Amino acid sequence: MTGFSKDIDLLKYEPRLFMDLAFESQKLCSSNDGNTAGTTFTSPTANFIDSGIKSGHVIFLQTTDMAINNCFEIVSVNSNTELTISVLRSDSSQVAAAVPTATAINWSITTYDPQAHDAAAEILRYFDINEGQDDSFNIAQIINSNDLISLSVFNMLIYLMASIADTQPDSQMFWDKSSHYRHSFGHLKSKVKLLFDTDNDGQSNHEISGGSIRLKRS
Repeated sequence: MTGFSKDIDLLKYEPRLFMDLAFESQKLCSSNDGNTAGTTFTSPTANFIDSGIKSGHVIFLQTTDMAINNCFEIVSVNSNTELTISVLRSDSSQVAAAVPTATAINWSITTYDPQAHDAAAEILRYFDINEGQDDSFNIAQIINSNDLISLSVFNMLIYLMASIADTQPDSQMFWDKSSHYRHSFGHLKSKVKLLFDTDNDGQSNHEISGGSIRLKRS
């Protein structure tokens, strides 16, 4: 099972997760030899494919003069040494937007895919969806999955902010953020209605509401 959200979805809310607050243990690769031209990013020492980099990941770029000090969306992995990147887009159908041109860029790619996996599992448990069981609905049957992205992000940020709070001197700010995302997760969870197409006709024929009580099958 994969997660419902991608790293770029987290970037919209908490860009520092890929900058100074990045989890060192989840850094996939980094170096100081990056080059940008339009939407192309290259690093001669990188191994993007071998490192598991993929579309939806986030790259942090920083030049020594701080002219660039920002995170960008990874649109595609073109080779072990080349990526297509973009200023963060509102959706993937938009054309990639060029980033500033520079050379000898410090760069790093950190992922929160493991937390997205855990968030998806928690959300499925809440909605009583048991993947792989004959009498259960499955993810592929959901026809309105956008709310699941937001649920995943809010769920992840509850735990990520709490984890960061334990390591930062201004811990209360991160505890407050964790509490804020917990409230957002709970509120959205109670409002979401998942629509299922179980007979593959393109139309919803079953609904699970997050605000209703569900009886578990015995």
